[in-house]
Parts: sequence; C-alpha cells; structure tokens
Amino acid sequence: YVTEFRCIWPDGTVRWIDARGRVLFTPAGDSRRAVRFVGTVLDVTERKRVVDQLADLRADVAEVLTGHVAGLGARRHARLG
Repeated sequence: YVTEFRCIWPDGTVRWIDARGRVLFTPAGDSRRAVRFVGTVLDVTERKRVVDQLADLRADVAEVLTGHVAGLGARRHARLG
C-alpha cells in the first residue's frame, strides 16, 4: 500500500503523513486474513508545504508573464497600427 493522509493532532496542528508498506496474510487455504503489516510511516508536512509554495510561485510567475506578453502585444499593435 501507498497512501498519504492528513492528521489533526489534539492541539489542532495539521500534519501530513506518507505511509507505505505491504500486508502479510495467512497461508493460502485458511480464511484469508492479515497477520502483519510491514512498512514505514513518515511525516511529510514540510515537503507538502514546500510543494504548495512552489505551485503558488509558478502560478504567480505565469500570471505576470501572461500580463507582460499581453502588454507587449498591445504596444506592438499600437506601433504598427
């Protein structure tokens, strides 16, 4: 399994968790049931924060560049018109 989820601590703090692993089951023939989970659980809150900041910055840059390009086109059109 691979999953990412949000946990809210009793004090209201939000943490993001990445959990990865596999489930070990009883041998074939028995009623199939999980007997062990092997894996890792990591707090990825900081990584998630940085990825969100980068997405915001990219959106800001795209907005500035779009406005800049539109402005260049308008000035060029005014010169030629």
